[in-house]
Amino acid sequence: MACLLCHKPMPFDVSKAPPLPPPGLACGSKMDALLGDLEKVCPRHKCVVFSQFSEVLDLVLAQLTLRGVRCVQLRSGNQVELRREFETQDDVRVLLLPLKKYNHGLNLVEATHVFLVEPSLQPALHAQAMARVKRLDQTEPTFVHRYKERTAELVVQAVQAGFRGIDTACQPKHYFEQGVGDALAQLYASGTVTRDQIFLQTKFTSLNGQDVKQPLPYDSTAPLGEQVHQSFATSMRNLQTTYVDSLVLHGPLSTHEQTMEVWRAMEQLHRDGKARRIGISNMYSPQAFSRLFHEASVPPSVLQNRFYADTGYDTELRQFCREHNVQYQSFWTLTGNPKLVHGPQVAAIAARVGATHEQVWYRFVMALGIVPLSGTTSKQHMAEDVAVELVSLTKDDVTTLARLIGDEL
Repeated sequence: MACLLCHKPMPFDVSKAPPLPPPGLACGSKMDALLGDLEKVCPRHKCVVFSQFSEVLDLVLAQLTLRGVRCVQLRSGNQVELRREFETQDDVRVLLLPLKKYNHGLNLVEATHVFLVEPSLQPALHAQAMARVKRLDQTEPTFVHRYKERTAELVVQAVQAGFRGIDTACQPKHYFEQGVGDALAQLYASGTVTRDQIFLQTKFTSLNGQDVKQPLPYDSTAPLGEQVHQSFATSMRNLQTTYVDSLVLHGPLSTHEQTMEVWRAMEQLHRDGKARRIGISNMYSPQAFSRLFHEASVPPSVLQNRFYADTGYDTELRQFCREHNVQYQSFWTLTGNPKLVHGPQVAAIAARVGATHEQVWYRFVMALGIVPLSGTTSKQHMAEDVAVELVSLTKDDVTTLARLIGDEL
């Protein structure tokens, strides 16, 4: 997905951000898992925790201190003193180290457990970190605990493969926005991409799409408009940005009036420059979408729907989108159409042009003016998806495949 807008970032009003939880409360699934594992291990073994971010180490220090675990954190200039303390004082159980800075020359045979909080763009850094405890004079077995959130790892891989568009949601039930933000922070810091080279899209998910057993990104008792602003503030923190290229309503609410109440709040975020475009997902009624479009002060410029036979491939909706300059985004593009993707028509074209069935189907969908979303976790498929633009289909190819979904070109 290419960024179609080129505005400069606008300042973010942090006053609308909900307060962070107090230090004694849970800090998120990855941090909770890390702290829980440290509490289990450190009574019997000394541990070293590596992170690329000093803020993460600060948080671990604060949380372990609250739990009665004594730990020390390496900072500029305190290496000798810190190592002596870690070596000689038995009650110091955890050493917190930055992955890149200040730890050169450390030989930490006292520690037998290494915790790597997040993935790194430079695998050699992880190898060096593990080598701090795996020395020739280490007589005890050593263990490495990796806390690489799959989302962050996959975002890094996708961008390195050539993807420049990311779709996520402020919905902990199915998405991990923070992982996206962590990955993008690494990619920006490494110079792989800049913020303006990434098309970043997130969603507001109403309460009926959330898991109420998990921490919600907003106050569920607040008015709907305030929920939108709180959710957006959470997204900005998670994604470590001041704006998104697209903000999408995850689905219409129970009534048109509720949907419009949410939409008005999204319009305000657009006017404030925080959401460059706004749209909606999972709206399959042409009448409902047309009503939203014509009643809105800022009409939707994105419609994201499942692309499969059960909805008639949204033929009427896609026609409306073409006529009103709305970007139609498809999901389930492959998984919703296995018989067509692996059918004889696609197979014949794929054999002729030297592409995979999936590449031919994606290229066909793009020829219809659709932006397909890819959810692959395979490096090979990422590379193949990026190469889709190199696949050349003839007009007859597109016409042949269009007939399969009822389109008349």
